[in-house]
Amino acid sequence: MVRLASAGARELRFLSKYRLLAVACLLGVLAGELRAEVPKGVQFKADYYQRDLSSNTLRGKGNAWIRSGGQELFGDEIEVDFGTNLGTASGHVRMVDGDTQVTCAHASFNLKGQDATFDKATLASGQMVVTGETIRRINALEYEVLEATYSNCNVDQIAPPEAGIC
Repeated sequence: MVRLASAGARELRFLSKYRLLAVACLLGVLAGELRAEVPKGVQFKADYYQRDLSSNTLRGKGNAWIRSGGQELFGDEIEVDFGTNLGTASGHVRMVDGDTQVTCAHASFNLKGQDATFDKATLASGQMVVTGETIRRINALEYEVLEATYSNCNVDQIAPPEAGIC
């Protein structure tokens, strides 16, 4: 009987070893799938984030940041749907792309394209400043502004120092 118990313990250890190996392989496959779902060239960071694999979404809260290509977006909260490549940002939102900067309360954006919509926004590029109820980015050089005001001399109040001063 002692011999049977010993053989059973060996069988149990053998089975446990293979179960652990199967679980490790499964986790490796899942981690590979997780990486594969995020488009290449996209980087994300936040104080707290939550990833939902079933809906392929990512939500970051607190100092959230995402980069896609040369475009960076900052906000208190950023949520991205990698299935549609669409996202939203809210709270102290700032988009930076080259020498163009947009600040706003809320933004909707496309990770694959340059199109975006900014609500209650200010756009600064060089010494030009445009504010609007809604600013729609059509591409890197074209914007559509609703309820706009324009100035070319008060960039120092909203733009980074390297933007220049009148």
